[in-house]
Amino acid sequence: NAIEGFAVADFRQSETDDNDVMAIQNIKAAYGLSRISWQGDPCVPRQFLWDGLNCSETDASIQPRITALNLSSSGLTGTILSDIHLLIHLEKLDLSNNKLVGDVPEFLAHMQSLVLINLSKNDLNGSVPQALRDREKKGLKLIVDGDDNSQCLSGSCDQKKKFPVMIVAL
Repeated sequence: NAIEGFAVADFRQSETDDNDVMAIQNIKAAYGLSRISWQGDPCVPRQFLWDGLNCSETDASIQPRITALNLSSSGLTGTILSDIHLLIHLEKLDLSNNKLVGDVPEFLAHMQSLVLINLSKNDLNGSVPQALRDREKKGLKLIVDGDDNSQCLSGSCDQKKKFPVMIVAL
């Protein structure tokens, strides 16, 4: 004989903002992420926060927002997804050590809450958009190719070829 007891737990937290949920679900699907903790609400309850995310501290009346996204070393392929720009309260974005390709998107420069972007150790190419460089001057920490001061990615900026010039006097 056994007795079972149940209790309803009241977490007294609002659900994560719908736009953040939609964005992170799109990111999860597009990159094929299958982390065990990535089920249910991304931010609540706090003890079941998704791995790689940080969320704003809130009370029961305010919906939490995703403030950090760390997908480093996650085997990501393809380009940097535009759905990231929907995470308007994102402060830290770490996509380092993956196999991302293509250009660094300019939309990252327009995400006003971002203070850190780590894109190092990917296969990105082209130059870093000037708008992102301008944000760097205002305090944004941008890390690309392991060098937070590089203007080009993966040697993709055309380097001027040096060739000897012979001058012959007649």
